[in-house]
Amino acid sequence: MAETGHELLTEAGALFWNPRFHELRAENRASTGERLELLQSYFIRTRADAEHWVLPGRTTMADVIMAYALETLMPLHPGLVKDFPALHHAMTAFFATDRIRDYVRSDRRFRTWTVSLASFGGKPEETHHWID
Repeated sequence: MAETGHELLTEAGALFWNPRFHELRAENRASTGERLELLQSYFIRTRADAEHWVLPGRTTMADVIMAYALETLMPLHPGLVKDFPALHHAMTAFFATDRIRDYVRSDRRFRTWTVSLASFGGKPEETHHWID
């Protein structure tokens, strides 16, 4: 699962830096939605529990990378992750974990996904922020 999360992150990052970002965004939303549909189906069949990919009640690298990948998609494709409630729940549960929750709401976390030279992700409004 860590590899799948990494693929989602790599694809998003490549799109963020693509000069044709605005032309490709809608197509990427459609293909990402198809991937998330398959991913949610797999998660529901194989998950350890409703909030963890591998070990019940324990966070693993798969949980970390999948949560970060899904979080990255939220500003790129608003509303898409919420269309997959099992994935959305696992992601929000991860980011609600005490120490993780504290970190993602702190000044230690970067305010942007990348630098401002990118086509997307280089402005605070193009990066998800956990404020609640």
